[in-house]
Amino acid sequence: MQEETIVVDMKREEFSVKLKTYVTELNMAYIDAVIKLCEENGLDYDEVPNLIDANTKMFIENEYRDMNYLPRVATLPL
Repeated sequence: MQEETIVVDMKREEFSVKLKTYVTELNMAYIDAVIKLCEENGLDYDEVPNLIDANTKMFIENEYRDMNYLPRVATLPL
């Protein structure tokens, strides 16, 4: 059972590195990069939440808020 955990962690790391590469080098939105990675690697979209970390989820959520797909949240002016 431990081998499965290691494989999942490697996939998570690899997915995260590729995702950040697409976002920074190709100037893609996070959600577009996720879709591209899923299509290239034959991943099901249901697997994505298990492959991305909390920080990346936050970036994706913010992109959806900017596109008005999620309601705005109150923020303090800085």
